[in-house]
Amino acid sequence: MAIIYTYPVKTDPVAADKILISDSEDNNKTKSVTIEDIRSSTVSGVSSIVAGSNVSISPGSGTGDVTVNATAYTGGDGIDITAYAVSADLKANSGLVIDATELSLDLSASAISGTLGVKDGGTGASTFTAGFLKADGVNAFTTISQINLSTDVTDGLGVANGGTGATTLTGVLVGNGTSAITGSGDINDLVSASFSTASGGSLYFGNIPSAAPSTGSNVLVGSDSGDNMTSSSGDNTIVGSGSVTALTSGGANVVIGTQAGTVLQVGSENTIVGRRANVVAQGDNHVVAVGSGATATLDSTAIGADSSSLRDGVAIGYESNAGRDGIAIGSGAEALANTISIASATHSLTLDATSRTADTFLPININGNQYYIQLYVA
Repeated sequence: MAIIYTYPVKTDPVAADKILISDSEDNNKTKSVTIEDIRSSTVSGVSSIVAGSNVSISPGSGTGDVTVNATAYTGGDGIDITAYAVSADLKANSGLVIDATELSLDLSASAISGTLGVKDGGTGASTFTAGFLKADGVNAFTTISQINLSTDVTDGLGVANGGTGATTLTGVLVGNGTSAITGSGDINDLVSASFSTASGGSLYFGNIPSAAPSTGSNVLVGSDSGDNMTSSSGDNTIVGSGSVTALTSGGANVVIGTQAGTVLQVGSENTIVGRRANVVAQGDNHVVAVGSGATATLDSTAIGADSSSLRDGVAIGYESNAGRDGIAIGSGAEALANTISIASATHSLTLDATSRTADTFLPININGNQYYIQLYVA
């Protein structure tokens, strides 16, 4: 084999040129390969260098050193470039900030320009006058000085905010705690109230006796009034807290006053008016007792505060008192059975004895004419 330096030198080899090698995998036998075989099969390398965008390569071909030239970048609007670092050029108080190396939005910034539209969650306006904000769906919010409940309100105001919680109501209003108020057809939905629309229906307010009839034309108004009324009670008008608490089967009674008629149980056709005015017996009928604390018994009349009358008697006046078949007229007058008493020692009646004889006369005006009844002192 010839010595290598005795061969001529080729200064610009090409891929097809051959080179002698000693094959290490075949007992170092002398073999030939091309330069292209060495580049593609045994050695990894770059076959060519191609210039990309904004890059130039010199020289583009041939031999020698390769120089890569990159085009210098400059920052555009809102971008800063320092050396190889690119950053955002943020306007002070514009809303964009760097928060822990990341871009963030600060809505409290003072130099944010423009307005956020309604479709993006804003109001679409930059200023507002004093009043209430009004929106119409997509356009910018406006302000109004007052709310028109006919045109500006579509939903009901809740109970917790002072409203009814309902948009329409019919009938009697019934509350239900914090839930919406409801409207019912009649007063039967009220607490402790009942009314029958049937012929002769009864009306109850404040107390509904457990055995009270729906008919019978009864009217009850007042807490605990008529507690024991049954279906045998009819045509009663009872008004007053705690009045007529013992009545079971009486009818056609008119009782008005707090705790009035509490003795009455089976009596009928009584008229009792006044606080604690009453009958004497539970079965009294045809009694007229008018005045605070007035009491009367069967077929008698007592008119005046604390007046009283026994059977068939008549007592008229404050603290007047009539016995059976007696008549007592005047404040404090007292008439025994079958007697007539006019006035009293403490509330006396002035008698006329001047225009007649020395006898005492009681003047009485009848049909516009003056008459005198001669009186004798016992």
